[in-house]
Amino acid sequence: MKTPWHLWLFGVLSLAWNAIGCWSWQQQVTRSPAYFAEMTMEQVAYVQAMPMWATVAYGLAVWAGLLGALMLLFRRRLAFHAYVAGLIGFIAYSAYVYVLSDGTRIMGSAGLMFSAFIFVLCLVEVAYAYWIRGKGVLR
Repeated sequence: MKTPWHLWLFGVLSLAWNAIGCWSWQQQVTRSPAYFAEMTMEQVAYVQAMPMWATVAYGLAVWAGLLGALMLLFRRRLAFHAYVAGLIGFIAYSAYVYVLSDGTRIMGSAGLMFSAFIFVLCLVEVAYAYWIRGKGVLR
């Protein structure tokens, strides 16, 4: 089956988006001063005090998303599973930020809105991979 044009478009956009997420995670994990420059001192302290499991969940979300995008571009059926793993990682990370800690107050309403946007994107990635796999495009 010929690869539809929208797979290439979606795959490249997903790859770029998730690569930015991987860069952001790497900046956070290595404690890059440039990454924290735009944050308040309270936000910096909050992010740097995050428990290891939440940091790992964030890493799972972005790296699985990147892997899903690559698998999608290579037309592999496991793209769906990678995107699901990324969604699970994002949900676990968000559970820490918005339920188990004071992240809503510290990160502000903009952080909450951005997280909602990311959640919708994760759902779109999972849904697209599921749909295109069902069409027989992925091997």
